[in-house]
Amino acid sequence: MIHAQDDGDQRDFVVIEEAFDPARFREDLLLIEPLFQAPEVQLALPPQPTVADTTPLLVHRVQVIALSRAAGASQVAQLLSRQLNVPVDVVVQGELHAVQAGLFRDAEQAGVLRSRIALLSDDYGGAFVVTDSLTSAVEDRPGFDVLPTDEVNVSRAPTEETPVQLVRTFGWRVLLDQFRDHGEAVSFQRSAMRRLRREDIDVKFTAPYFKVLVGNFRQETDAQRLAERVRAHYRNATKTRGEVFLPKEEINGF
Repeated sequence: MIHAQDDGDQRDFVVIEEAFDPARFREDLLLIEPLFQAPEVQLALPPQPTVADTTPLLVHRVQVIALSRAAGASQVAQLLSRQLNVPVDVVVQGELHAVQAGLFRDAEQAGVLRSRIALLSDDYGGAFVVTDSLTSAVEDRPGFDVLPTDEVNVSRAPTEETPVQLVRTFGWRVLLDQFRDHGEAVSFQRSAMRRLRREDIDVKFTAPYFKVLVGNFRQETDAQRLAERVRAHYRNATKTRGEVFLPKEEINGF
């Protein structure tokens, strides 16, 4: 506070200084500062992915043939799928492409399908049943555990058997395996005859090995097809040039 005096009219002047208090100003004007509380935000959890059913399921299939060329195996698979209306897939087995048909819980049903497939072509004569463990999702696949409804009809007219005259010549055979011991070679030969259901399997000695050979072919391509088919059982099977026995009519007609 400051006091001052005026000499003219003898009046005193008083100057009052007052400190500014904002608190009083707010009270006088009834100002209210609202307090805001942050809203609670609920975070939406992302949808949980559906976990696929991976329960193992034991299934039986028919391995029809195994080929070295993927394109050839795909053609066989497509043909069988149309003929049988069952699941048919190409499964890679090392350097081979195996054609497998059907999906069955029961091994006996797979055996029935194997018999039907064997009647379709001589190339499928070595078809056999395999067992695998797959996920239970295969149950949703069309054709699972279902046999073809139509029987495979193969009509064979009765013919009078006539002896076939065989002529020795050079052609192509398929070498299944070779052994130094003759007994092992003969045992292998008998096993191969049962598995492949062929009678034209024999043991030939070419020093120093006893070789187990199958087939008698004039054309190299025929031997190659047989080699590709039997590799499902004998991975070392290979075509080889040698002495063969062929029907006389086949040689004369060439």
